[in-house]
Amino acid sequence: MNYAQRKGVLLFSTAVMTGMFGSVGQAADFDPGCTQAVSGVNGKLEGSGGFFENDTSDDGSRYLGVATLSMPIACSFGLQLDVGGGQIGDDEYFGVGGHLFMRDPASYLVGLHAQYFDLDGNDVLRAGAEAEFYLDQVTISAVAGLEDISNFNTDDIYGGIEAGLYASDNFRISAGYRHFMDTDVAAFGLEMQPGSFPASFFVDGMVGTNDYMSVTGGLRFYFGGSEKSLKARHREDDPGSYFSWVNNIEDSV
Repeated sequence: MNYAQRKGVLLFSTAVMTGMFGSVGQAADFDPGCTQAVSGVNGKLEGSGGFFENDTSDDGSRYLGVATLSMPIACSFGLQLDVGGGQIGDDEYFGVGGHLFMRDPASYLVGLHAQYFDLDGNDVLRAGAEAEFYLDQVTISAVAGLEDISNFNTDDIYGGIEAGLYASDNFRISAGYRHFMDTDVAAFGLEMQPGSFPASFFVDGMVGTNDYMSVTGGLRFYFGGSEKSLKARHREDDPGSYFSWVNNIEDSV
């Protein structure tokens, strides 16, 4: 599949997803007795910083900021919009993303994801499917799809799988595998919320091919929802974004 064809597939997927947003929203008919996919209009702001290194570029710092807005659009459906940007080494990036999903907060989430960002003047397009499965104190999450980077020859795939364990309802430890921009990494993380306070501290780490290493830490501020545990926020409000899945551009050639 050549570049034009790959880009066409991604743009078509994004257009289909946008159409589904509208059609589902128009059909929304809220039943007061239903369990909504999203508890109500809510969002979060997060900022993080840290470092990365690998065997083909200088060690460097990395920074990221993300804002999300989530809302119910029918009893079983939810919509999330993402805006994010940051810097990895000398490369800056900024973009947008969206999620359309069906969810039962007691058992699962399945949906579509699309994302675009400009990375140091190069277009990055992603479109795929995502899922989460809720098993008491464990969440299994996965994403897979097509990734296209203008002017660079990569394998056109992004994806990952992760298991998150809630040691308590306000403390989550996670580990998994991610593939993006021709980079394979083992990922680990933690997030802790003090009581029902609408903010948390988090750490995200990755270790992978070409001696790649990345560690960041930061704060998330949740707003618009009711007081609840971190576990409830993750399962009743907004899914995650994938703006941290970025490598230094010279290592993706």
